[in-house]
Amino acid sequence: MAGIFSRYSTFLNKKPQLANALTTGFLFGAGDFIAQLGFPADQENGKDQKAKHEATLNTITNSQPIATTNINLKSILANYDYLRTLRGVLYGALIFSPIGSRLYPFLNNRIFFPSFKFKARLNQHNQKLLDTFARVCVDQLCWALVGIPLYYSCITIMEGQDWQALKLKLHENYVETLVNNWKVWPVFQMCNFFFVPVQLRLLMVNVISVLWNCYLSFENSRANQEIQHD
Repeated sequence: MAGIFSRYSTFLNKKPQLANALTTGFLFGAGDFIAQLGFPADQENGKDQKAKHEATLNTITNSQPIATTNINLKSILANYDYLRTLRGVLYGALIFSPIGSRLYPFLNNRIFFPSFKFKARLNQHNQKLLDTFARVCVDQLCWALVGIPLYYSCITIMEGQDWQALKLKLHENYVETLVNNWKVWPVFQMCNFFFVPVQLRLLMVNVISVLWNCYLSFENSRANQEIQHD
């Protein structure tokens, strides 16, 4: 395991953009893969759909394993939407990865807790803690507000849907997704920004994002079903 991480770190240092793109694309695809296997869209309707939706939220917020009991794996694989996974890979590799590669260095180098008089009397550890808090606030109160509609917009465009479909998705999903984002990410990002070197922060986000991407993919698929039914 240490050898794999060492080789990845070397690759990341030599070709950071390519390494981040490949990693992010793969993990976005993995999130959609889990979503399709754990929550097959074509089998969901009525109360079953609502129950699966609640189960997805519990999985994300409580880090519980996704239940796969009584699911016909052959049926799921037969109806597996490979283009849906490809869209997730493309979004991760071509859109989120370049943004993340610039966002985390920007937060690290440009965002600091405001300089009040008392800050001069703080030790280095407490200063770092306050700066980390400021970076998480910017990440969650600025980027999250933009990043969620960006995901739904890009995926909807790749699906070939129109502006009306995007409006419906955002109307149905935006607030709910944002609130669930705030249940998951602030605590993790505090740890990520405080303990992890800046060049590895996108990787850590991507690893944790597998379940989050599963949730986003599920929400987008659920919204597509509602659009089709309407």
